[in-house]
Amino acid sequence: MPFFHQARRAACGSYVAPSTSILQPGTLIPGAAMMTDMIAVADGGPPVEPIQPSGLDLPSTSSFVPVAKAGDFAFVAGFLAACGEGDLGGIAPEAKVPEGHLWKGNRIQLETRYVIQEKLVHALAGAGLGLEDVVKANVFLWDIEDVPAFNQVWAEAFKGQPPATTIVPTSQPGFAIADARIEINVVATTRRNEIAKVGQGRASAAVCQGHPVAVRTGDLLIFSGMVAADDEGLIPAARIEADRRYVSSSIEAQMEYLIDLAEEVCESAGTSLRNVVRISQTHTDLAEFLPACRVWERRLPGVPLPISAAKVPAPLIVPGCSVQLDLWVYAP
Repeated sequence: MPFFHQARRAACGSYVAPSTSILQPGTLIPGAAMMTDMIAVADGGPPVEPIQPSGLDLPSTSSFVPVAKAGDFAFVAGFLAACGEGDLGGIAPEAKVPEGHLWKGNRIQLETRYVIQEKLVHALAGAGLGLEDVVKANVFLWDIEDVPAFNQVWAEAFKGQPPATTIVPTSQPGFAIADARIEINVVATTRRNEIAKVGQGRASAAVCQGHPVAVRTGDLLIFSGMVAADDEGLIPAARIEADRRYVSSSIEAQMEYLIDLAEEVCESAGTSLRNVVRISQTHTDLAEFLPACRVWERRLPGVPLPISAAKVPAPLIVPGCSVQLDLWVYAP
């Protein structure tokens, strides 16, 4: 990471965009040391406004701008529950269970509350926004077993109306601070009155409980992370018996189901999955990436597929599922 930061500063100069760096067990090219996934503003688009909110502790070596506004959107970098100038104080004492105590709080909930109140709220305020303006969050967890406890705090913070949310497991350790358990980044909009939650029915079982399937804001339809699950867990079509493992494909069944769901949600929002502009896939086995892509090519022939993919530790938010899909779709 120090060499990455050095190279990034040399390439980007005084403006390093809001970013999130985590550790994962693998990339699509074996031996590759890193993968980068970016969002950019096209030539002739709205100017990018870097924002440096006062009173917000930032990592000492990353050099990123904590918040950037472009048009109707504000992008907030990933934050840990870290304290002190340069985040050099490590995880904040108030984000930890007091030493020697067994039930004075829950570590993941303490860290989540700290990230929200001491980091995200201040970062958003610098852009003149609040939690109610958030339309998308990426949540990186050191331990997927923390999801229920995290989700309780998440729902409370957003008064039962969380944004589109994708939960991604990381390596252990997974963050700049070895004992950190969570990092969160968010996207917010200046057009609060135009936020619309989209997707119900069977799609609700594909996302974390209580999260919207997708959020429409402006000309974008932004999804929560979806897995091929119904109310009973991994969909039946993807549960391959041992004696069928060479003639059936779980990943193809999962992708067919997920694309079906995405098409249904897009149609309900008045757009088409053919307008997809961002596809992020997390796999527990990257050997499944190529067959997953072949399903995309079969379902959307001739459509450019802006896919990024990384390996994450199993399980995902629903055990047995081996791929999670995160989409942004143009919705004119």
